[in-house]
Formats: sequence, C-alpha cells, structure tokens
Amino acid sequence: TERRQRIEEKIQQLKRASVAEGTLGRYSKKVKFWESFCNNFGFPVWMRELPRAQPAMMFGLFAGLCTSEGHNKSRTGNKYQTSDGKMTAVAFAHQAVRNAKLDYHNPEFELIDQGYKRTNSQVDRKQSVTTPMLLKMREILGPMDPPGRLLWRSIILSFFFLDRCSKLWGPVPIDRSTGKDRLEKLSLQKFLDVM
Repeated sequence: TERRQRIEEKIQQLKRASVAEGTLGRYSKKVKFWESFCNNFGFPVWMRELPRAQPAMMFGLFAGLCTSEGHNKSRTGNKYQTSDGKMTAVAFAHQAVRNAKLDYHNPEFELIDQGYKRTNSQVDRKQSVTTPMLLKMREILGPMDPPGRLLWRSIILSFFFLDRCSKLWGPVPIDRSTGKDRLEKLSLQKFLDVM
C-alpha cells in the first residue's frame, strides 16, 4: 500500500504539472465563477453524467453571463479571450478532478461562440496591409537616397514574406481579347520598380 500511495502521489504530481503553476491559480478562480454560476442557476457543477445537450446549453448560458456581466468589480462583460479561458478552466477541472472530458460543442453553442468571438474578441481590429497602402507608403517616403531605398526594400520584402499569397492574387480588368476576367500575380519586381 505504501508503494501504491507513492505511485498515486506521483500521478497527482504529473497531473498538476500538465499545466503551469500560475495557470492553475487562475483556473481555480475561474472555476469558482463557474461554481457560483451553477449554484445561481440550479445546475450541477460536475457534468459528467449529463446528456450531451445539457452541458452545451449550460456553457451557452455561461457564455451569455460572461458577455453581459463577466466576473469583475465593474460587472461589465468579459472579452472573448477571458470567457474562453474560463471555459477552458472548467473543462480542465472536469478532466483533472472527475476524469471527464466535456463535450459541450453542439451547433447552438458553436453559433454563440462564433458570435461572441466576432463581436468581442478585439476592440481595435487590425487592418491588413494592402498593395495600395504600400504604394501610398512609397509616395510618403519621397525621393530615394540609399538609406531610403534600403528602408523601402525592407518594407516590400517584409510585406511579401509575411503576407499570405492568396491576398497577392486579385482580379484585374477583363481581358479584351477573351472577354473574361484574368488573374495576375503581383510580383515583387513590380514594387521594386516603383522606386
């Protein structure tokens, strides 16, 4: 029995090591919010034996609560990333404490999750750099001396390196000889020639 106890302690240690210590601390706070949510709405905290539709409904309500009230002093809604972290913490708690893997993704929850993500994930959405923006940047740089050319070329190389090729393909005016749209790949040389 002493040997078994030692092995079980090692198993618990390995389970705790699966997530960073700081994350475990944050998870415990998030799980407490889940527990208060379940108690307020009359739901069981542990969902292992529930039919599949009920955890999805519970998580949908939990996402709604996170959106509208959150769990903060100002009682303002959480950002998507915060809410997603709370759901991850609850799923981890079920796995670590009850050896249960939650399956709460149903079509309704997926719609709620996607809507939450789209409306709340980033307040300041980043705008992708487009080819017209590059040409405007070139115009702003003005006449090119050797350091300016180096700067421009580094901007262009960065753009072509970081951008996904699908954005570099685009429709061009209708080809008069065939009467059909044609695609033309934007080439690095075109931008270097702008100099």
